[in-house]
Amino acid sequence: MSNIVVCLPNQDLSSVSESLVQLSDNQNISLVLLSQVASDLPKSELFDFSGFLGLDFLQRLAARIKGADYLLLGLKDARLILGQFAEDRLLSVAEDSGAVMVYSDYTEIREGKASARPLIDYQLGSIRDDFAFGALVMLRADLFRKVVIELETEYEFAAFYDVRLKLSRMGAFYRLPEFLYTVDESDLRASGQKLFDYVDPKNRAVQLEMEAAATAHLKTLGAWLSPEFLPVVFDEEAFSVRASVIIPVRNRAKTIGDAVASVLSQLADFEFNCIVVDNHSTDGTSDILADFARRDSRLIHVQPSRTDLGIGGCWNVGVADSR
Repeated sequence: MSNIVVCLPNQDLSSVSESLVQLSDNQNISLVLLSQVASDLPKSELFDFSGFLGLDFLQRLAARIKGADYLLLGLKDARLILGQFAEDRLLSVAEDSGAVMVYSDYTEIREGKASARPLIDYQLGSIRDDFAFGALVMLRADLFRKVVIELETEYEFAAFYDVRLKLSRMGAFYRLPEFLYTVDESDLRASGQKLFDYVDPKNRAVQLEMEAAATAHLKTLGAWLSPEFLPVVFDEEAFSVRASVIIPVRNRAKTIGDAVASVLSQLADFEFNCIVVDNHSTDGTSDILADFARRDSRLIHVQPSRTDLGIGGCWNVGVADSR
């Protein structure tokens, strides 16, 4: 038998009530850490979730799971419904593969509609701080404790990100392509809003910490390139502008106008333009861009002839545009 400690950050225990019963009945699980006392669950224990995934939280968690083999960690405060034997499946894969972390695909409920959420495999190059692991991960407890205990940087925001990067250098992160649980998603913002959250000025301190952690990780891997650049000679070829801002877009009628207006309102002592590669939008985005182009010649509205381009292909179209 393995010794698993479960840690669920849910403030409302009713959102995980079904899962708690299943976890409590599992003989491999010795302890369930919760934000509230659950008197009917003999394995449950009250735990302070303040500063969730911050340095102090991780250090307290590492101290509490001493002696455990695995940590089953919830990453979201959302309604969580475990599939039958979900925790056993994660455990068996962790033991068979020797992986440092195991995560799985899941089912998501948004506005009452269930849909499959397949995730992607993790590689050493997967260093985005918002890489999608879903709502539940199984971690090797001994390695998690080792990394947390040895943390030297007093992070305010990037502690878990740094722990994750360090763990990724110690072994594999295994994605299990099975839909092991269901999450009733409470954050209903559009994907475009989430994508650009990082540009909010209030998040600058967060991004600086993430950058520091990522830089240290790349240096350890030998993948960091020092910022040494050759000077750019602008008069080698004749260009009508000194710089171009390239924006690939598809169906962003609510945000593209603000994005273009922001670019064109920038003050600079050189000529620049904005090349928007409109990937066959159908929601009015094209009309908005056409109107901008009529009013300001610096807006170059490009619609590719091909219909199979993703975001990378659209960037290539913009970079290759002679304007």
